[in-house]
Amino acid sequence: MNCLPKNVFANIPWLFKVDLSSNVLSRNLPQSLYELYYLYILILKDNYLSNFVNGLEFSSNFTRFYTLDLSANVISGQLPSNFFSGLDSLRRVILSHNQITAIERGKFLLLTRIKLLDLSFNDLQHLSNDTFSPWHILWNLYLDNYKRLTILPKGCIGNLTLLRELNIQWNELTTLSDDLFENLFKLEILYIHNNHLQDLSDQTFDALVNLTELIIDSNDLKRLPSMSPLINLKYLYKCWKEQTD
Repeated sequence: MNCLPKNVFANIPWLFKVDLSSNVLSRNLPQSLYELYYLYILILKDNYLSNFVNGLEFSSNFTRFYTLDLSANVISGQLPSNFFSGLDSLRRVILSHNQITAIERGKFLLLTRIKLLDLSFNDLQHLSNDTFSPWHILWNLYLDNYKRLTILPKGCIGNLTLLRELNIQWNELTTLSDDLFENLFKLEILYIHNNHLQDLSDQTFDALVNLTELIIDSNDLKRLPSMSPLINLKYLYKCWKEQTD
């Protein structure tokens, strides 16, 4: 299916979940979708939607809209300026497996209630200090980016004091600043494997007193930093690379 009739949802306004995944949708969505005021979950993954979101016209009536899944489409470049217009009720935004290269500063200012953001496997190569600054209530952030990010600025995540899970695996990170995690006291899960981390300070994990799971394998570390602050750690995975002469 590559398009939907204009009034396809006209007689079923009570729908709370719409799953249109694994089609070949490539055009703007039908007008009747914007009249589903009980909509809770919209899944559009695995289609051919590009920057179609310029045509989204959600209104403030969508107070129940919780999850938007746009993964595995062809959204590319910098996110459009009105990407999240009318979507301030969203709690979960999934944009993985697209071709997003940049996020404009302040782009997510409207998403003041968001708990989960998945930007994994895009073409992001740079994040500014204030990319996620409005999101002090974010719980889950996924930035595994298939060998794209080389630097993760402290300010990028420093305001996320309620963060529970951070995934920055599969990048090109070579180091992490000593104070990168200093405000992440509630962090429970940290995935930093499959990078090129070479040396981490013994102070790197000082603030992570609630961390329960750490995966740090497939880096270039010759030693682990101090684990003594990780008093709640339950699972640690570090596979040392075999040294060759």
